Amino acid sequence: MQKVIFENDLDAAFRILNGIEPTVKAFGKVNYYNPNDILTWSDNLKIEKISGIRTFFGLSPNNEIKYDESWQEQILKLELLVSDIEEYKNIAFCTHIIYRKE
Repeated sequence: MQKVIFENDLDAAFRILNGIEPTVKAFGKVNYYNPNDILTWSDNLKIEKISGIRTFFGLSPNNEIKYDESWQEQILKLELLVSDIEEYKNIAFCTHIIYRKE
């Protein structure tokens, strides 16, 4: 979503969808993993929770409001309310996966 909406980089979006891992200036090569693949790295891990974060924050075209503390508190409440709803997790910009040792 970020490549298409914020960066208007359709070529990069197609590369990602075709399995070509992107490179980000600040972080270098980005690797995408299936959460279940990570379970194979250890004998005693289990997925405790998967949440989606930053579902709405980046979509507002009003960048000035993002510096308003009251707005930040409200958007955080909203983000947390939808973070465990499957439809919103699927479109969130970030996925947080909590693993627990068994």
